[in-house]
Amino acid sequence: MEVTAAFTVAMLIALVSLQGSLTVLTSRTWTVMQVLTDAYLSQETAMENRYPYEDLTGSNTLWPTWPDYWQSSVSLGKTGTNSGQIYGTIQRFKELQTPSANYTGAETYLLTSILTYQIGSATYVKTRMTLRTR
Repeated sequence: MEVTAAFTVAMLIALVSLQGSLTVLTSRTWTVMQVLTDAYLSQETAMENRYPYEDLTGSNTLWPTWPDYWQSSVSLGKTGTNSGQIYGTIQRFKELQTPSANYTGAETYLLTSILTYQIGSATYVKTRMTLRTR
């Protein structure tokens, strides 16, 4: 009887410890994914800002005019030393934002980059937008 009670208490302690470990690992994975996706989108924002305007309006642009879009699978990084690569999908497009009463002749485009990625079975989306005027 005492052995059974001691074994039951030991199993309860083990289960509580296991659940606590899993909770820590789950939140760590979430944090690492946020860092990876934010770092990738920071690179996207930098590219949106430095992409030559002539290339932006050309026929082979990485930002076609909406409703067309450019899409590619991208590597976001690794979550650990022995884990595989983490991948996402990037979509890019631009929208003309120049008002109809444009007396200056300026062109303004809203460049949009959309990153889609998965954590477990859930799918997440992050977006970055940059306004470019010439």
